[in-house]
Amino acid sequence: MNNPIASLLKNKYILFTVSFLIIALFLLLSINMLRSQQTIPLIQSPVQIPSPTPLVVPTIPTLETFTISGVTVKNFYKTSKEKNSMNDVLFFENANYSMTYVGPFEQFYISIKNPNFLLTREQAEQKFLELLAISETDACKLKVEESVPQKSESAYAGGVYSLSFCQTSN
Repeated sequence: MNNPIASLLKNKYILFTVSFLIIALFLLLSINMLRSQQTIPLIQSPVQIPSPTPLVVPTIPTLETFTISGVTVKNFYKTSKEKNSMNDVLFFENANYSMTYVGPFEQFYISIKNPNFLLTREQAEQKFLELLAISETDACKLKVEESVPQKSESAYAGGVYSLSFCQTSN
């Protein structure tokens, strides 16, 4: 009544299933061991994070002149239009251009608003020299950027330039 072929197939099926489970278990254990060997700890040793250097707010000069980048300039703070908490100053503005100074970086910015860039730039540069009471040579020793607002109708819109009379790559 026992079918020897059915019994043999049943034994092969059980043997195959057990073998498959053993191989699968072996593979899972091997993969797990490989992963644990390749894991790198997130922090190997304490890392010192430097604290930021505080930005020094420059004091507003009170004398008639003061020095920026080795150049003695007329004190434009006395006639400035606006100052902020960092003592950055808007020291000249008209419909065609404006001039600002960012003290912590000793940086001047001239913004050309008039679409006639070349003519307005020349006027702005002459006014810059007049307001600071300096020569072109001294002006070239200062950090000065001229720019045209992106929304301007000028062909120079979005550009950043140096003073036209200074020898630079711009």
